Order: sequence, then structure tokens, then C-alpha cells
Amino acid sequence: MRHYNKLLAMLTATAMAFSMSVTALADESAPADTGTDTTITEGTQDTPADSAGSSADAGEADDADKASDAGSSADAGEADDADKAGDAGSSDNAGSADADAADNAGAAEDGTPAAPDAAPAALNYSDVKESNWYHGAVAFVTEKKLIDGLTDTTFGPSEDMTRQMLAVALYRLAGSPEVKAKNPFTDVADDAAYKDAVVWAYSVGIVNGTTATTFAPDNSIQRQAIAAMLARYTGADEASDTSNLNTFSDASSIQDYAKGSLSWAVANELIKGNADGTVNPRGNASRAAVATILERFAPMVEDKTPSSDSDAPSSDIAPAGDAAGDTAAE
Repeated sequence: MRHYNKLLAMLTATAMAFSMSVTALADESAPADTGTDTTITEGTQDTPADSAGSSADAGEADDADKASDAGSSADAGEADDADKAGDAGSSDNAGSADADAADNAGAAEDGTPAAPDAAPAALNYSDVKESNWYHGAVAFVTEKKLIDGLTDTTFGPSEDMTRQMLAVALYRLAGSPEVKAKNPFTDVADDAAYKDAVVWAYSVGIVNGTTATTFAPDNSIQRQAIAAMLARYTGADEASDTSNLNTFSDASSIQDYAKGSLSWAVANELIKGNADGTVNPRGNASRAAVATILERFAPMVEDKTPSSDSDAPSSDIAPAGDAAGDTAAE
């Protein structure tokens, strides 16, 4: 009996130990309860892979936009550079005293801004842009009706100014007075649009012919001749001291008739020297260059009008033996 009781006690102890081991193992394998609902509703958030893909797509789109913007800026820059290069290399700047540093940078050498009240008509010229150094001057002469366009949509800034064009500009600046004088020039037709201007300019002593009977209206006008015509318009006394011309390396090429006038024009900053130290007196002037000169000149003569009592100049004919091709000063 005693042995039976011991055996029963051992079996009971073994059963209890086994039960405790199973319970412990079950507790260790069960996940900890965090108290948080981990259920994810489908479609409410991106998986990490999707998020990375979305960021990459957005980045590519941004890069593409930036690349597009950069390309647009580059194109705009090239267009601006092309405009400036065109200005710098155009014939209106080459050798134009009133263009000076424009030769170097495609901008007005004197920084002349577009006129504050620039005429809208100037903007209608396809060959005159707001970025051009001569834009303000072209707007000014257009508004004042001093220089007409070559066509309704082109001004021709790089084209040479002709003798009759400048005569017309000065005639209009004077108010287009009545002309009673006779036409002395055989090459200025009575029905020419510029006839009154040329005859008036001759009658008040602003211009002379290339000969006693010819004016050569369509010849390009030299820069020294422009100075002479402007000085005569104002009635300015020719400068007796022309030492300011000695600063130009080509001063010796200025014809005698124009030295006093050119010295006056330089002193009044109507005509300026080129970046290379020359004034190029016998070079032709472009329409843009003359527009710039007239913009400077007009305020000087607001109350001055040449008198018909003036004598026509007699010293404009180049003397015999002077440089070939310069048969006249204007």
C-alpha cells in the first residue's frame, strides 16, 4: 500500500511538471499585444516601392521642366546675342562717329535711351527692335516726321543716308517753309518729292551742289558734310580753334571746308569719335547714325530757323587735287 501511494505521488508530480512546461512554451510563442489596429485599408497609402516610384517620376518631370526652361533661356540668349552681333557688325556702326562704342558692344556709345515718348510708329518697323541702340533715335525722328521709313514696315537703319534725305529732314525740322527760290539743279526734277527741301536748303545756305548745276541727291552723305550742314543751319560761327580735332588719328583727312564745322559738332557732342580713335570724316553715315545726330541736334534749334537771306555756301566743292572720289563735301 505504501509503495502504491509513492508511485501515485510521483505520477501526479510528473503530470503537473509537463503541464507547466506546455503552458510556458505557449506563452513564449504568442505575439505581444501592442493594442494597435494594424489593419491597412487597400489604396489608402503607397507601399515604399510605389512612393519611391512616384518621387522618381516627379523628379523626372521637374528635371524635364527645368531642362525645357534652360533650353528656352538659351534660345532667348542666342537670339539676343544674334541681335547684338548684328548691330555690332552692321554698316551703320562701322565708322559712324555718332555710333562710337556701338561698334564694340552693339549698344549706343553715349547710352542714349529710347525717347520717353517714343512714337509707336517706330515699333512698326520690323528692322528696329527695342534692344537696338538706335531705337530711341528712330522713334524720335519718326514721331517728329523728320525721316520716313524706306517702306511702311522697314526703316533701313543700316542703309546710307543720302544727301536729299538729310535736306528733307532739316527742311521738316524748320517747319517746311514755303519755297520761292528757283531750282538750280538739273538732277533735281521739279516733280521730285524732295525738290522743295533741296531748293530751300540751297537758298538758305545749308547746302551747295557737287557742281554749279548738280546736287547728286542720291549720293551717300559724308560725315564731315553732315557737320557742315548742321553748323550752317544754326548759323554757328566756324570754330577758329580746331585743336579738339587733333585727338583723332585721322584728323589730317578732314577737308578744309569742314574743319571748323566738324570741330563745332565735336565740341557740341553731335558727332563723336570712334573707339579706334578716328572720326572718319569722309565715311558715309547710316540712317540710324543720322537719326541719333538729329535727336541730339533738334533741341539746339528749337527757336532757330535758317533765313532765306543767307547766301549759299561757296566752299563746299572739293578743291582740285583733293582725294579722289570726294568731288563735293556734302
